Amino acid sequence: RDDVESRGLGDVYKRQVNARTGSLKAGGGEPVEAGFYQAVFNQAPTLAPDGSCSIEFENPETNHYNARLALYDGATGELLGSTHRVDPGRYVETLRLDTAPPAGVRPALAVIELFEGKTPVGSLKFEVTLTVAEKEGG
Repeated sequence: RDDVESRGLGDVYKRQVNARTGSLKAGGGEPVEAGFYQAVFNQAPTLAPDGSCSIEFENPETNHYNARLALYDGATGELLGSTHRVDPGRYVETLRLDTAPPAGVRPALAVIELFEGKTPVGSLKFEVTLTVAEKEGG
């Protein structure tokens, strides 16, 4: 969706606290040229009953840009949750969503915003499939 806009610079100044050093899936790899970005994340994440989403967002060390990922409801455009800044060579395994859509399989939009330092340099948008687990007893 083209109507999803940048959320401002507020959380670019904050590093993602639970971001770990290393790689989940990307491994080493060829260097990424300036102006390009290698996106690595789970394109079919699951939202568990505890509110954690298996996003597996990785910013490979071969990238030049800091990044943050936001997940939007594909039907309403509502922001479900986002990371703070994830520096190259770091990853976030799970994302706690601020809003939980109804249980089931639904479209979502993952938006990765790119920054050079704290200056926005671009964004990438991906249509993904979000599976929302049913809460126990519900």
